Amino acid sequence: MKAKLMFAALLSSMLAASELAYGGGSWPSVTVIHLVPCSSEDTAICSTNGMVQVEFSANGTGGPSCGSGFKGWAAINITTSSGQALYAAILMARVAGLTITATGTGTCDVDTAMETLGYINE
Repeated sequence: MKAKLMFAALLSSMLAASELAYGGGSWPSVTVIHLVPCSSEDTAICSTNGMVQVEFSANGTGGPSCGSGFKGWAAINITTSSGQALYAAILMARVAGLTITATGTGTCDVDTAMETLGYINE
């Protein structure tokens, strides 16, 4: 239990600086269910190479209309350093089984069918 609390504190401190004023959707009190890393071979389910699709345990609220078909999902661009850091935090949350709150950017610029993930916090 102590290790889980220390891990949660590390995750929170990593992400505290990344919280920007995003006006997108919100997934409050969710867990990460599934991660789909996309490559050029995954064109049937992924529209963009260098993207990770994240499935949450519940649908989000708000968000752009472009993501209305995938309310329980968000996308991360892992070709950028900030996207790689967010992906690492999502992986840590998944492995630790943490309940998180995720916030989207209000755009579907990584995948045209789902909102882009902006940040997470515990």
